[in-house]
Amino acid sequence: MTEQTHYKHSTKRLPVPVKEYYSAHEVACLLQISKDKVYDLARLPGDPLPLRVLRGHARGSLIHRDDLREWMERNSVLFAERIGR
Repeated sequence: MTEQTHYKHSTKRLPVPVKEYYSAHEVACLLQISKDKVYDLARLPGDPLPLRVLRGHARGSLIHRDDLREWMERNSVLFAERIGR
């Protein structure tokens, strides 16, 4: 059986399968943020979300799952350690 994560889109749950590369839309669903926010994170000056595109193409952003995991570890905190607790 293939491992997968589910996300909400409108009123139905759609699967996001575990795979090597995720689209910007899949990243948005996994992180429960908008696709626009994904692109905002990719434009950050300090430690941008490492989205990749093929040379000469403006569409089709992808991120490798290891890059996403590593970026998340650098740019998030444990729930118990969050500010304002």
